[in-house]
Parts: sequence; structure tokens; C-alpha cells
Amino acid sequence: MDKDGGQCKPNVVTYTIVVQNFVEKGQSIEALSILDQLKDFGCKPNRVLICTLIQGLCKDDEAHKVIDRVAESGIPYDTCYSFLVVSLFLIGKLKEAEMLFRRMLDAGLKPDGWTSSMIIIRWLCQQRRILDGYQLIDPVEQSTIDSDIYSILMAGLCEENHIVEAIKLASIMVGKGIQLKVPSVKNVIEYLRCCGKENLASSIGNIKS
Repeated sequence: MDKDGGQCKPNVVTYTIVVQNFVEKGQSIEALSILDQLKDFGCKPNRVLICTLIQGLCKDDEAHKVIDRVAESGIPYDTCYSFLVVSLFLIGKLKEAEMLFRRMLDAGLKPDGWTSSMIIIRWLCQQRRILDGYQLIDPVEQSTIDSDIYSILMAGLCEENHIVEAIKLASIMVGKGIQLKVPSVKNVIEYLRCCGKENLASSIGNIKS
């Protein structure tokens, strides 16, 4: 609580706790009403509050219906949909999360930060859908993808003998100075050499963090 003229005034932390309490009880209408109260008090919701709200509403299949209203509170659509992707994933709605993520990209929205991109691409790799994961590299900001994901993709492309894609990804990694993570290093280098890409194999093997 903040003090204003000697009186206690609720702040965004207080409202976040209230929202969490409402969503845990399945009271979605009451949780949404907090957005109006925030506006009345001139208090802007932060990312934690919005994430809490969207994740709670996901459990009741209500989150899709309120994105516009959440965005009106000052949170960008990119961020709202990124939170929704992550929330769907966390509650086990994996296919729905993937579909929403792809619709985001098709609509020209950019995943906020690295979280949603990392979660979706890592999950695709775990499902052995290596090409699907690889095809998201270009639409997604490459700076949001860490070396672990690059290494998983690289190893998968080599293992499944996707030569063109493996060479392209290796070139991207060399250009950005992204180090291969063990245990991928040896197999990737050998594969590139077998493809006649000796220089590329040496370059990717010599990258140090």
C-alpha cells in the first residue's frame, strides 16, 4: 500500500495479490474488474499482474476473450499474446499454445522477450519436430534464442540428415559466434565434414564462449 495525503492507497502489488486470489477461486469476472479499479486509481498494471490474470483466465478458457481489454490497460498486444502462449503451455494446452504462437507470427506480432519462443521451439525439438523448430528461426528474433536451442536444432538436423538446413544453421551460428554445446559438438563437426564443409566444421568447432 502507498500513502497519499496520509491515507493508504492500494498499489500494483496489492492489486496483483487480489487478482491472484480471484483467479485461484475461479472468479474471472471479479479478477477482470481489477483492471477498471487500476484505471480509476491511475495505477498502471505491471507485467506480473497481467501474467497472473492471463494465466488464471486460461484455466477457464476465458483468456482469449479479454486480450483487447488487457491491451487497453497499456500492455502491448505482443506482450499479452506472449503471456497467453506461455500460460497455455504451462497448463498443458500444448497444441493450442503452438497454434497461437504461429498465429502471432502470421499477424506480424513479435513474441515478447525470449520466453514464448524458447518454450515453443524447445518443445518442438523434444517432439522430434526438428524442421518445424528450425522453420521458426527466421520469423522469430534470432537474438531471443539461446545457444542451447541452437545446439539442439543443429544436432537434430544433422541426425535427420537435413543437409541444406544444417549448413544454413551452422553458418548462422558461425556468423553470430554461437558456441555449440556438448554433447553436440563432435557429431555436428563430423557431419559437416562428411558434407564437404571442412571450413564450416572447423569454424563452428573453434567458437568459444
